[in-house]
Parts: sequence; structure tokens; C-alpha cells
Amino acid sequence: MIQKVFRLPLINGNGMVGIYTNYRGIPVIGISRYIEEMDWVVLAEKDVTEVFAPLVRLLNFTIIIGIVGITVLVTPAIFISRWIARPIKKLMAGTKRISGGDLEHSITVDKRNNELKELSESLNMMMNKLRESNKENSQLLLQVRKGRDEWQKTFDAITDIITIHDKDFNILMANKAFYKKFNINKDSFYQTTGAN
Repeated sequence: MIQKVFRLPLINGNGMVGIYTNYRGIPVIGISRYIEEMDWVVLAEKDVTEVFAPLVRLLNFTIIIGIVGITVLVTPAIFISRWIARPIKKLMAGTKRISGGDLEHSITVDKRNNELKELSESLNMMMNKLRESNKENSQLLLQVRKGRDEWQKTFDAITDIITIHDKDFNILMANKAFYKKFNINKDSFYQTTGAN
């Protein structure tokens, strides 16, 4: 290559630029220019490492800035996403417990005053109302069972025969006097007739 850098300017009268190994065995960038008035070829050489050092520094600087920039952007994004996701996960866990029937557990979200806190408070109010409603339903069920048991006792205590029929006159229910009068076993009667 060094021969080209020297000879081509002589041949075509122009200069040339090239990368080659100099007489010391070091890669260099050589620039030659033919000066016609003096019939000279002027050659300037500089080590490749020296020439490209600013570019290498710029490349390294760009890589470092890129890594730092990505880190600066990603780190807060991770913390912000966790900050947002944590209360949502708490709400999801709470709703799963509610759907599983656990109405005693309240859902607590950080003391932030935002929509998620309002949602958790609404879910807690809903759980309280469901809990109260379940208590009322349990009390009503107990009252219905008590009324049914009292009615059944009264129904069976009557000494006259009483039967309850459907529209086709099938016996749905009868009191103890009916079974005693006709000497019928209550369980076998319902099995053969299909009545309750």
C-alpha cells in the first residue's frame, strides 16, 4: 500500500489516502500529495490508533451514555410499575378471598389517596354489606325452619286425616293420622308414589 501512496500521485498528479503498515510495522494512515513545481511527493503519516482515538472515545462515551440512560429510565420504571402493581395485586388477592367466601378479611391498600384506595374501600363496604346480608339470611333461614318444624308438629298433631294433593290429586303430603288410619309406612309410601 505504501508503494501506491508514493507512486499514484506521481502517475496521475493527484494525492492519495491509505492505511498501511509503516517501516516500524505499525499501522498508519498515510496521505500523499504530488507537488508538480518541485517534482516532489509529500507524505504525511499518523498512527491509526492516534487518528481513531477520538472516534473510539466518542464510541465508548456513546455506549456509556446509552447504558446509563437506559439504567436511568428502566430503574424508575421498574419501581413505578411495582408501586402501581402492588395495590392491584392486593385487590386481586382480596377479591379472590371474597369469592372464596371469606367475608371477614378486609382489603387494605397503601395510604395513597387514589382510585385504588377508593376501590378497596368500596370492596370493604361491599364485604360488610354481604356479611350483614348473610347474617340476616341465616336468621331468616332459622325462622323459616322453626316455622316449618312448628307447622309440621301441628300438622302431625291433628287427629283428623289431612292430605295435601297436587292438581292431579296425587298425594304430596299427609299427616300421621292418615298413615295410622290406613296402616301405611310413611317412607315406603313416598317411595312407591314418588311424593315427598
